[in-house]
Amino acid sequence: MPVKSNSTAPIDQQSSALSTADKIALFKRLLRGRPDIYPLRWESKTTGKSGYSPVCLNEWRPNVCHKPKIKCSDCNVRQLSPLIDAVIFKHLAGEHIIGVYPLLNDDSCWFLAIDFDEADWKADAQAFLRSCVDLGIPAALEISRSGNGAHVWIFLIGMCLLERQGVLERLLLATHVHKLGN
Repeated sequence: MPVKSNSTAPIDQQSSALSTADKIALFKRLLRGRPDIYPLRWESKTTGKSGYSPVCLNEWRPNVCHKPKIKCSDCNVRQLSPLIDAVIFKHLAGEHIIGVYPLLNDDSCWFLAIDFDEADWKADAQAFLRSCVDLGIPAALEISRSGNGAHVWIFLIGMCLLERQGVLERLLLATHVHKLGN
C-alpha cells in the first residue's frame, strides 16, 4: 500500500535498514495498543465478506469450542490471545493480517487512525495530512486496500496525556481551515 509520511526519508529506506527485532519493536512503539488481545483479519470463501475478530486460543478446539452453535461473544471458555512478538512477526512477514485495539483500559491511546472513504476522500485526506505537517504532528497517509479511500495514522509517542487530548482538536480546526482554502 502506498504510504506518504511527513518524515524526511522515504519509508522504504527507513524500514529496510532495520533488523527483524527492530521492525517488531517499531511496530510495538508506533501501534501500541492493548497487549492482552488482538484481532485477526478473516475472509469468508463462500460469501466474500471480511472483517476482524479477536483471536481466541480455544477457537475450533474439539470438545471445547462450540462454534457455530455458540457465538464467541457468548462463550464461557473464551480465552483471548495476547499480542506477542511471534504474532507481529507473522504479520510483518505477510502470513496473516492483524489489527490492534488502540483504546487502552484507562481510555487513553498512543495513535489515531482516521478513515477517509466518502466522495472527497482524496482531498480530505490530503488536507488532514497537511494539517498534521503544519502542526508538527507525526503522521502517515495510507491508501486503503480497496484503493477507494485512505487512512491517516497519527502517532502520539512522547506526548503527555494533556498534549494527546489536544491533538485532535487542533487537527480538526486546521483541517477545516485547509478545506476552506481549497
